[in-house]
Amino acid sequence: MKKFFFTMSLVLGFSLVLSQTVLFAQDEPAVTAEPAEVLSDSQFTYGTVISVDAATIKISEYDFETDTSEDVTYDVSPDVKCENVDSMKDVKGGDEVELEYVMKDGKRTAISIYVE
Repeated sequence: MKKFFFTMSLVLGFSLVLSQTVLFAQDEPAVTAEPAEVLSDSQFTYGTVISVDAATIKISEYDFETDTSEDVTYDVSPDVKCENVDSMKDVKGGDEVELEYVMKDGKRTAISIYVE
C-alpha cells in the first residue's frame, strides 16, 4: 500500500510539473528571412565618384581621422535606390554622391545613392 501511494505521489507530481510547463510555455516569435539591408544597420558616406558600373561604384572619400582621401569600392545592390538620377547608368565619374550602405558578406553594399 505504501508503494502504491508513493507511486501515485510521483505520478501526480510529475503530471503537475508537465502541466505547468505546458501552461507557462511561451510561443517563440516566427523568424522571417529578411534582406540584409533590414537586418543590418546602414551607414552613410560622401565622396566623389571615380568609376562606376552596374555592379560597383568607387568613390574618393575624405578620412577625417587621418586627414587624407581614400578610394573605396562599394558593391551596388540590384535594387539600389537612386536619387536625382534615373538609374545607375546616369551616375558618372566626377559626380558628388552620398551613399547609404550596409555591410553584407564582409563587403560594403550600396543600397541608396544620392547624386548632388
